[in-house]
Amino acid sequence: MKQFNLRFLFAILFVFGMVTSIEAQTFYRCTGDKVNVRSGPGKRYKVLICEYQGMNEPQQLMKGHVVKYLGKRQNGFMYVEDAINYHWMTFGQGWVSAQYFVPATKCKSCNGKGTFNRKCPECGGDGCPMYNVANCDNGYVRCDKCAGAGYR
Repeated sequence: MKQFNLRFLFAILFVFGMVTSIEAQTFYRCTGDKVNVRSGPGKRYKVLICEYQGMNEPQQLMKGHVVKYLGKRQNGFMYVEDAINYHWMTFGQGWVSAQYFVPATKCKSCNGKGTFNRKCPECGGDGCPMYNVANCDNGYVRCDKCAGAGYR
């Protein structure tokens, strides 16, 4: 009987661990415009600032922007990172109000990869310079349907 209980306990822990890891890798799409990305889980925290080339603008998500959920929720906010890797305009990681998110769906065009198995014709697979990141992701052709996020 004791051995059965241990197996049952391990099975529950394994399933719980799998559910937690799956949830931590969920992608979400923003439903609002100019949604602030904050340094902490609440309105009292500062809005992150984009300092790329002296822009000094607040980091905000636009409608349709895809983010990756990093597994932390607090005070109605979710800890996320930018799913679109435009090196020069990504916000990195931050907190966003969960009310502006719906689950994203896997892009059918690239099957969730964000790129295609084709080398970029402009750089030959070496990786385009920062000014041309919309077409290339580390040397591979970026999916234009999902902007390289793999989800929409």
